[in-house]
Amino acid sequence: MSESQPADPTAPPSEASSKAADVAASGAAPRRRRWLRRLRNIAIVAVAAGLLFRGLLGYVIFPYALSQAAATANLDVDYERIHLSVFGGDVGLSFVTARPRDGGEVIAQGRYVRLQISTRALLRARLVIYRVDADDLTIDVERLADGSIPVLDLVAGRKAAPPEVAAAAPPPGPAVPA
Repeated sequence: MSESQPADPTAPPSEASSKAADVAASGAAPRRRRWLRRLRNIAIVAVAAGLLFRGLLGYVIFPYALSQAAATANLDVDYERIHLSVFGGDVGLSFVTARPRDGGEVIAQGRYVRLQISTRALLRARLVIYRVDADDLTIDVERLADGSIPVLDLVAGRKAAPPEVAAAAPPPGPAVPA
């Protein structure tokens, strides 16, 4: 056959046409590899951002929100370990203690406290607690002679009267003639 004759459509493909197919296929392979590389890089960035986000919530935002919430109750809350589930809104605190902000003895302590919180509110550095479960919780509650409970006054932000003054006040009731 000479080169001037048209190719027979029923004839098997020649070497020239197979080389053209190889060139087209080789162009598709780098394109596919490029997309796989992009997807891999996106996945790596997403995992790193997720870990950074979880660390930011657990070690920066939650302690700040907890200290702000405790400050409204005039308390300092400390804990040794934290376990935070970001998507479930579940927080586990180990060896928790609460004491008055201006010093004093421990008011409450627990070996383990589990909180159900709002993750959305935590993103705004607010602490919204839906449920609290506690193991080995000890609360120091003392009732004075007049029936008041100083811990409740402390948490409510009211100044409690000194115990001597509260005990010296006469009980309310009808006056007895002499």
